[in-house]
Amino acid sequence: GNHRSAANQKAKLTFKEKQELNRLLTEIEALENEKAALEASFTAPDGGLIKDGKAAAEAQKRYTAVLALIEEKTLRWEDLASRSDE
Repeated sequence: GNHRSAANQKAKLTFKEKQELNRLLTEIEALENEKAALEASFTAPDGGLIKDGKAAAEAQKRYTAVLALIEEKTLRWEDLASRSDE
């Protein structure tokens, strides 16, 4: 069977996991940029969000999703990075 001991859990990364590790950094960076852009749009006095309640609600929803994604991907990245031998 496929019984893995606890010691084996910290196995080296597979090729696929290494690719994911690299990709996660790019994704997190893109999400951080989007988060900053959303934050700027919330505070822009001449921004459309102040005038458009629906757009503001959509942006707020996206902002919440972006924060959750950043957290999720960062945790995953930390997990992979802790097992990386690089």
